[in-house]
Amino acid sequence: MDANAIAMLIPIAGMGLGALFLVGAYKLVGRWLDRGRGGAASGLAEEVARLREEVEALSEVNRRVLELEERVDFAERVLAQAQHNRLNAGGETGR
Repeated sequence: MDANAIAMLIPIAGMGLGALFLVGAYKLVGRWLDRGRGGAASGLAEEVARLREEVEALSEVNRRVLELEERVDFAERVLAQAQHNRLNAGGETGR
């Protein structure tokens, strides 16, 4: 091999080694990003599970409030009827 051929091979070999280095760095950064996303994804999954539990708890509270409203309405009607009966009974005896 003559000196010109060797001089041409040096830059080509350098570019090949640079490409290999870049591929390795690309893979390393890709793994690092995937690991970072995996931690965030598991954190998001935990947050979603916690929020679902809260929504279920709030649905239960809402159901109980509706039931209590019905009971209060019933009690108000019973008390109003009793008061109405008392007023009518008192009015009839006062005559």
